[in-house]
Amino acid sequence: MKSSQYIILFLISFVLGCSQEPPPDVFPPDESTEPVFISSFKIDGDLRSIITGLDDYYMYTDFTEDSTGYSFIGELKEANCLTNCSESIKFEIQDIMTASTNTSEWEGNIDSVLAIGSYDYVQEVSITNPGALNLTLIANAFGTPPFEYEWTTSVGDTDFITGEVVTFDISNQSFPIDITLKTTDSAECVSTHTKSIKEDGSTCDASIMVIESVAANTFDSTYLSVDASPNAAITWSNGDTGNAIQIFQGGEYCVNIMNAGCTASSCINYITTDPLGVSVPYCSNTFESILVGGIDSTTIINGRIKISYVDNNGTRYQSDLATQNSEAYFEVLSSSDYDLNEQGQKTRQLDIIFNCTLVAENGESIQISDGIATIAVSYP
Repeated sequence: MKSSQYIILFLISFVLGCSQEPPPDVFPPDESTEPVFISSFKIDGDLRSIITGLDDYYMYTDFTEDSTGYSFIGELKEANCLTNCSESIKFEIQDIMTASTNTSEWEGNIDSVLAIGSYDYVQEVSITNPGALNLTLIANAFGTPPFEYEWTTSVGDTDFITGEVVTFDISNQSFPIDITLKTTDSAECVSTHTKSIKEDGSTCDASIMVIESVAANTFDSTYLSVDASPNAAITWSNGDTGNAIQIFQGGEYCVNIMNAGCTASSCINYITTDPLGVSVPYCSNTFESILVGGIDSTTIINGRIKISYVDNNGTRYQSDLATQNSEAYFEVLSSSDYDLNEQGQKTRQLDIIFNCTLVAENGESIQISDGIATIAVSYP
């Protein structure tokens, strides 16, 4: 880290109308054509001015370097102040490229790096990238094992997908997606189950539950029940519309439900209505669905300008903690080389105008408007 101080002699009487001795100039004495480093701006409508040479204010310059390049810093603040300091304002302009440690390369590109024109404020920007979206399906079959599994989908693949657990890419597909599982057990009992999967991974389902009534070793009756929301429209293959039906003979029984535009269906194949002495009287299936991946949101840092202001109470407000509105701007009106500072570093004089929102760590915000400044920054 390199730090240097600037101060330009000028007549205090021009500002205050009285004669005072200016602080020592860190530059060699020069003609009165030397510029005055100054910043004038409004904070929530209250006009503020910071001028070098007045009230012991200096123009401090600095530059830092990291993996993304250089940052060029100019700060108007009170000299040699550690506590109870007066207000200050700091400008930081970030490089537009990764800089080389060979400073001779800067002879040709500082004009473009600190060029005349508008600059964006440093902001955290969230970028949404569509990523791969995978759907995993896990079968749960009931019957006489082993089972054969066949999956069909509404995503345009007409080939059967087989396996107890399957995963396939559904990126860029429209939702809801309808999935059907067909299982066949070793007794050639076939059952099917269909449900819709929404974009958030939720589903509407129609799982059939079997209720068998057995009393005194004598089979009484069998009921099929479906678990559905109160608002769902239910239709059984025998025409019933209630949550449960009683069956009196073997065969395939199906149920369809519709709820808020989402549909699902399930079919159970009943081998016999008298389960006594039959180890597996029916076959059915359900399945789980898991969505993995999808939209990937990345936060990046965008922009090149940071402004920070410290008030007379020591509270620091920063532009990079704020969300800038459409009225925010930062513009370099002129950019030219200036004298070497007392450390022998090259410097750049910038005339700027600015407007922005600043936020403190406690969440308090201030609005800077009608800002103008002549500042200096050092560079390698």
